[in-house]
Amino acid sequence: MAIGAIILSFLYWIWLFALAITVIAVGVYVGMQTHYRKVKKIEAQERHTSLLRSEGGEN
Repeated sequence: MAIGAIILSFLYWIWLFALAITVIAVGVYVGMQTHYRKVKKIEAQERHTSLLRSEGGEN
């Protein structure tokens, strides 16, 4: 009986650790996607501004 409890406890801690790693990985992925979109938006705005200036002025 004690061996079974040790194995179950061990599996519980493995599962908990894997869940924590997954949550961290998803958080990092979502954060990087958000950052990438933000950078692309800023680059598009800068490109648009420079395009307006090269055409002869802003509205």
